[in-house]
Amino acid sequence: MKRSPLLRGALLAVTMAVATTSCSFLAVPSEVGIKQVPIDLTFGGELPDQDDGSVGPPPVLPPAIVPEPTLPPAPEQPKPKPKPDLCGPTLASAVARDPAPASITSTNVQDTFPTEGTYLYSFIGNFENRQLFFDIAHKELGNIQDVGEGYSFSVADPFNGTVWWFEAQPETDTSANPGLFLQKIEIPEEPATPGGLPPRRLEFTPAAPLKVLNFPIQPGERVRSAAVDNAPKTEDPVTGGLQLPSANTITSTVDVGSREIILVCEELAQAWKVNWALQIAGEYNLDIVGSFWLATQYGGWPVKEEYTISGDLIPGNFATNLMKIDPGNYL
Repeated sequence: MKRSPLLRGALLAVTMAVATTSCSFLAVPSEVGIKQVPIDLTFGGELPDQDDGSVGPPPVLPPAIVPEPTLPPAPEQPKPKPKPDLCGPTLASAVARDPAPASITSTNVQDTFPTEGTYLYSFIGNFENRQLFFDIAHKELGNIQDVGEGYSFSVADPFNGTVWWFEAQPETDTSANPGLFLQKIEIPEEPATPGGLPPRRLEFTPAAPLKVLNFPIQPGERVRSAAVDNAPKTEDPVTGGLQLPSANTITSTVDVGSREIILVCEELAQAWKVNWALQIAGEYNLDIVGSFWLATQYGGWPVKEEYTISGDLIPGNFATNLMKIDPGNYL
């Protein structure tokens, strides 16, 4: 059989390899084997891309859309009750701006009644062993009545619960005893409790009104008066009524000072400053001592107060200042 030149060359190469190996390593038998190896040949083109088994980057997903939580509507808060504007300037700045007070006090009250109504005041103070309070509230001026040539009226303090009853007799050609008098004072047995019933108020009524000021007013004068308390206070165990007498003596001592300018918010006013000591002794014992600014141009009622109550009933420290000269609807 005729062999092709290509086949003859392959046989010759195998024979020479075997012979060479046999001559070099005679002690080691040689083995010749054939291993099948896959060959990927491409003729007339480029090799295809090889898959190396690696994992490509993950696909980019759009951001997740998280729905906003639905919250229940907030409960509607009660709107605070608006308060009148508070005083802005200080007394010093108000005096520097306009040293002439808008309201001048005199040595006498007029023969016209004070204006009844609700008056705005600032309050600061505390009952004994209780927290200091500060607030803007009102006082009630009322119960105005004719008395002789003058008039009487009451001023109710909502914080300590006291009610002051005054009588003013202006100086006239026919007046026998002109002046400002204390008719009576009502004092609670104990401080009021928020949300509770108002405590019982005890009346202290002198047999004759106690003089606080003489008209015309004399700066530096001391006015002193005293009387027996005629107001019953103790309940009768049988009838349930109030027993008489109360066995108290009421003494009033007033040292009259000079006119002073006070700040009523942005308005300046004058008032007479007096140092007043009111003492009750007997069945009940208490002292009311402090300074009071009395404005005769408004009828003689206190437009400013700084006083202390000590003894059997509502001991504490209290101060008030008028904030609006004219009454209004401040409730």
